[in-house]
Amino acid sequence: MTAPLRRNAGVFLATTSIIAAALVAIPMAAQAAPPVGVDLSQYRLVGRYALPEAPATPAPAGSLLAQEASSVTYDWDTDTLFVVGDGGTSVVQVSKTGELIDSETLAAGSSPQGTEFYDTEAITYVGNGQFVLGEERYQQVNLFTYQAGATLTRADVKTVKLGATIGNIGIEGFAYDPSTSTASAPGFVGVKEIDPKGVFQTNIDFAAGTATNADTGGEPANLFDPALVATDDFSDVYPLSNQPSLAGTDQASDLLIISQQSGEIVDVTRDGTTRSSLAITDAGAPLSVPDETHEGITMDRDGVIYTVNENGGGDASHPQLWVYAPNPVTAPRVAVTEVDAAGSGASYAADWFELTNTGSTDIDLTGWKMDDSSNALSTAVALRGLATLPAGESAVFLENDDAAATPDSSVAAAFSTAWYGSPTPPAGFLAGFYGGSGVGLSTGGDGVNLFDAAGNHVTGVSFGAVPAGGATLDNSARLGAVAAPVTISRTSAESVFGAFTSPGQFKEVGSPDGLAPTGGGTTPPPTGGTVVVTEVAPWGSGDSPYAADWFELTNTGTTTVDLTDWKMDDSSASIGTAVAMAGVASLPAGASAVFFEDTSGTDATIEAAFAEAWFRQSTLPAGFLIGHYGGSGVGLSTGGDAVAVFDATGDLVTGVAFGGSPTAAPYATFDNTANVGSSTLPLPTISTLSAVGVNGAFLAADGAEIGSPSGAAAPDLVAPTVTFSGDKGSYGILSQISITSAATDNVGVASSTLPSAVGPAWSFGAGSHTLAASASDAAGNVGKASADFTVTVASGDLSKLTTQWVQSSAKYKSSNVIVKLVATVLVAAVSSALLAFNPKASASAKAARVSAYDAAVRSLASAGWLTSSQAATLTGLAAAL
Repeated sequence: MTAPLRRNAGVFLATTSIIAAALVAIPMAAQAAPPVGVDLSQYRLVGRYALPEAPATPAPAGSLLAQEASSVTYDWDTDTLFVVGDGGTSVVQVSKTGELIDSETLAAGSSPQGTEFYDTEAITYVGNGQFVLGEERYQQVNLFTYQAGATLTRADVKTVKLGATIGNIGIEGFAYDPSTSTASAPGFVGVKEIDPKGVFQTNIDFAAGTATNADTGGEPANLFDPALVATDDFSDVYPLSNQPSLAGTDQASDLLIISQQSGEIVDVTRDGTTRSSLAITDAGAPLSVPDETHEGITMDRDGVIYTVNENGGGDASHPQLWVYAPNPVTAPRVAVTEVDAAGSGASYAADWFELTNTGSTDIDLTGWKMDDSSNALSTAVALRGLATLPAGESAVFLENDDAAATPDSSVAAAFSTAWYGSPTPPAGFLAGFYGGSGVGLSTGGDGVNLFDAAGNHVTGVSFGAVPAGGATLDNSARLGAVAAPVTISRTSAESVFGAFTSPGQFKEVGSPDGLAPTGGGTTPPPTGGTVVVTEVAPWGSGDSPYAADWFELTNTGTTTVDLTDWKMDDSSASIGTAVAMAGVASLPAGASAVFFEDTSGTDATIEAAFAEAWFRQSTLPAGFLIGHYGGSGVGLSTGGDAVAVFDATGDLVTGVAFGGSPTAAPYATFDNTANVGSSTLPLPTISTLSAVGVNGAFLAADGAEIGSPSGAAAPDLVAPTVTFSGDKGSYGILSQISITSAATDNVGVASSTLPSAVGPAWSFGAGSHTLAASASDAAGNVGKASADFTVTVASGDLSKLTTQWVQSSAKYKSSNVIVKLVATVLVAAVSSALLAFNPKASASAKAARVSAYDAAVRSLASAGWLTSSQAATLTGLAAAL
């Protein structure tokens, strides 16, 4: 294949014609099974892989690798994938199974993202090592050449703007379109996410900086009416014109569009007709499919589809790569979601794993088998005791090699006693068994692999040495693949994804159950967690600079509370109309979190405005917990409303009602430090308003609000006090000056510039002088002060100074009496011109006397009675007469 070109000292291809030729003449990789048609209904999920994310994966300085993965593109020259995330600060090259190959860091900059390139939601490969990087909010695209290990700057790219700069609703996806490329400008297809949705085609001449379809004051013109595609939004696009094997077919110009909100991939023609679709499903996952945020799509030359998401592993620290293949062996949707290789050392003496049905239909487990790391059907042993695994449910499979000697029921009872404190497991608990030679799970590292009744490998995981401490291996991220096992390493943590500490002797941590779809439905020992709505600001959307209502949720209990899948509603207090709470996965004991309303996806913007309004800083204080919610009908009314909070099971946990809000600034929040709340209707009403100095409340930095959001301390708004002392204003040259400065602060001075003026007045020179002092504290408050003084010259003082310096010279001190007398006479002669100085004389008369004095001073210096420095000072002072 043709070797891809790489950036060398920032040099780009020189001319448009060369760029176009490089893009049109695409070298083709070897094709094992190129598609002859695309029917999305025949695609199946065949792999689910973790993407590299810092700090879990070592990364270059300033790089978060694939965090918040938003777009993916296929490089046919290297047969690899490139991923970019709107929060990842890098372009990352990975294998087709998500392993890190290398990366190029985006240069640091002043954008809210901290990089020169802002909200990087799109990337597409155009051939010869070149890519185009899209910035959603700026609605512009950047041509660059990838260089592993380098830092990409604005100087390394050619940028073309396609639309007006807007919020988080701009160009979400952008992809190379060979079918519309010309000799002078490559073609592209882009999609705009929402408000309104958009889909457009354009040709770009990067050398000239122009595009055939752009409107820098608005939006590019659409290919067709976006409403024809029945998805809630557009997240990314992939033109099938990138598939050489489809050339000449009626699908060659089709577009694959992925929708994050709808959880769907659609194949549409360029007039808006939908040919086929593929639903993105993940039954029983910790997050809903929209909250997993599937935003990127591409396809390799074999027709395999790759999508990336921000939160597929359950949170923002676990982005994933999902792989869909056409017409594979129809494998059931299952995942090994938990493993306990140390269970054989517990009281119930059995290793175990948890199997979860992630699909939408029940699975018949008849004839299924498992093996360990040998991953061979020939050594696999049968699963028994559970015939069917319902859709969205999980089951624990316990090892029992000798069911004749120890009945399966006895192992299950011992397991239930250890984990749930009773030999009878909770209602709905699903358990099965396995056993045989060579399938014991090793704490030194092993694997779990599953085979269906036909002998097909359906999923599997591998793992390294199991850490001490009793925590199970947690695969709530549902990693797994039909082809080969996927490595897992995350251990269970209490209250995360439903995990809890067992009450038995061995105190294991895990979530072994088969009840709730989220894997946290089994009734564990009481946690002591209690939550209360402790503060409400219903006026935030209309009377604050951040324009968002908010409430505060506080954990008054003794253990962390898992907030996964929690929801809120207003006065309707119905789970049916409740909306998801996001951004705070768990609430530690004694902690509070602010949840603000955001219906437009501008979380970062609102957070920054919130921080500025309350704390006069661009970021929130360390440890400040903040999340968000949003949806139809949950805005809090200033005329009176309520906040109702529901847990993952849909139960009302707590809630409060409130009456009318304040109508004038400063606007006070409703204060519920009394911890009033109810899990039944009607909700109790709170009416106390926050007051400065009461229950930690303070006046916000902008002076417009009163409250105590998230229990944060009041911001330091007091600037240091800077003072000067000893300034008498005016000084003769024979006076002594002693002016000093000092700074104090209520919490301490962090840095300061404190000048002083101490010494004889002549040393500062004649005229007006200003001393400027400043000091800052840790909060960034700055105090300033200045002192002005004047040094004046009188002819008599200058004469005296001349005499003093001559008589203090080394030559004078070493001379005999006669020579000293002569020197005194000389000085008197020199000074005579000054002593006869008349300030009211004409300018020419003054100048003549000063000139005579200057000449005499220079003579004294030449004779050794004065130093050259003293002479310069004296003549400088004389000039001020």
